[in-house]
Amino acid sequence: MEGKMISKKIYELSTSYYFKLPNGKTTTGFKRLNRKTLQSIFPKDPELIKSVLKKRHQRRFRTEDDFIKLATTLNQTPGIFN
Repeated sequence: MEGKMISKKIYELSTSYYFKLPNGKTTTGFKRLNRKTLQSIFPKDPELIKSVLKKRHQRRFRTEDDFIKLATTLNQTPGIFN
């Protein structure tokens, strides 16, 4: 090879998650979920998000079950969607 450069596109399968809010709107997709992501989705009360996560003792969300548990917890949290 005489120093030729080639371009190669690499595609990978990735998963994006969305929240459907009670008002019918859908959040923008995200690939990772952490405290900062949640605070950007629900910007009205960042301390409420922090306290919900602290009560659940969960800081990382790695599986689909983690997302489901979080959604259930957020649905049961008063004031999160107001």
